[in-house]
Amino acid sequence: MKAERTPWLDGFTNIWIIAVKDIRDAFKSRLILSLILVLGFMVATPSLISVFLVQPDSPIAVYDTEGSELLQALEDDPGFTVRKAISQDNLLFLVGSSSVGPGVEAGLLIPAGFDAGMVSGTPPGIQLYVSWANRGELQNLEVRLADLASELLGLDEPLSIESQIVYPSTGGFQMLGFLGMTSVLIITMIGLYLVPHLLLEEKHTKTLDALLVAPATIRQVVAGKTLAGMFYMFISAVIVFLGSWSAIVHWEVAALFVLAAGLISTAMGLVIGTFFDRGQDALGLMIVFIFLLYGALIVDMVGLEIPGFLQPLIAWIPTTSLTRMLWFCYAETVDWGHMGQLVG
Repeated sequence: MKAERTPWLDGFTNIWIIAVKDIRDAFKSRLILSLILVLGFMVATPSLISVFLVQPDSPIAVYDTEGSELLQALEDDPGFTVRKAISQDNLLFLVGSSSVGPGVEAGLLIPAGFDAGMVSGTPPGIQLYVSWANRGELQNLEVRLADLASELLGLDEPLSIESQIVYPSTGGFQMLGFLGMTSVLIITMIGLYLVPHLLLEEKHTKTLDALLVAPATIRQVVAGKTLAGMFYMFISAVIVFLGSWSAIVHWEVAALFVLAAGLISTAMGLVIGTFFDRGQDALGLMIVFIFLLYGALIVDMVGLEIPGFLQPLIAWIPTTSLTRMLWFCYAETVDWGHMGQLVG
C-alpha cells in the first residue's frame, strides 16, 4: 500500500522545485552573471590596487610627545613611512580604521622618558598596536621592530615591546565608506533585480500561470522565488566578504546582515515583479527604489544637512540600517540592543 504524502511535504517539494527552476533559469541568464561579475569586480578593485601599487616601505603611525631618538631613527629608515599621530586616541583611530579601509600597518606608542631610560641603560618598553585585520602579522612586526629599534639605537638586547589588537572605533561606521556602500549595494541589487526579472520572464512565457494551475499555491511560488533570490544573494555575500574576511570579528552578525539584506531586497523585488507586466514599467519603479535606498545611504554616511522633518525618515530606509548592522561585523563588541532596533 502506497503511503500518503503529507501536505507540508508536498508544499516543501513544490517550493524546492520552483526554487531550483529559478536558480537554473537565472544561471542561464547572461545578464545575471554579468551583474555578479561587475559587482564582484567592484569589491576586488581596492585589493587589486593594493597588489599592483605595493609600497616598498611599511606605513606606521607613531605617537611620541618628546621627539625621541627612536622616532627620528624610524623616519630615517627607508623601510618605514612614519605618520605622526597627534594623540594616543588618534593613534588608535588610525590603526583601527585600517581594518575597514586604507590605513597604517601598525602603530607605536613611545612612552615619555624613553630617551632618559636609554641613557640609564633601562629604556622603557614601547606599545605596538595592530588592527584585527593584520593580527596575523603581529608576531612578525614585534620581532622586526624590536630588532630594528635595538640596531638603530645601539642597544645590546632587543627592545621590549608590548602588543595589543585594535578594533575600529565604536560608532564610527562612516569609516566603512566605499566598503560599506559597495557591500550593501551588491547584496541588495541582486535581489532587487533578479526576482522581478524571473517573475516578468515567467509572465511572458506563461510559466507562472502554469504554476498556479498546478498544485503549487501562490504562497509556495513566492517562497520558491524568495529561496532562489536568497541563493544568489548568498553568492554575492561570499564575493563581498572574500575581500574583507580577515577584518570580520563577528561572523554571526555578518550572517544576520546577509539574511536581513536578502529578505528586504527580495521583498522589494517581489513587489516590483508582481504589480507590473512590462519591463519598462518595472524598471521605472526599480530606479525609484534605487534612488531612495542609496540616496539615503549617501546622506547618512556623508552627514549631509537635510531638513529636520526628513531626518527620522532616513533612519527608516533599510540601507542605512543595513550599513550600521554591517559595521558591527568589524567592531570589538556587539550592542545587541541596538542590533535589535536595526533589525526591527
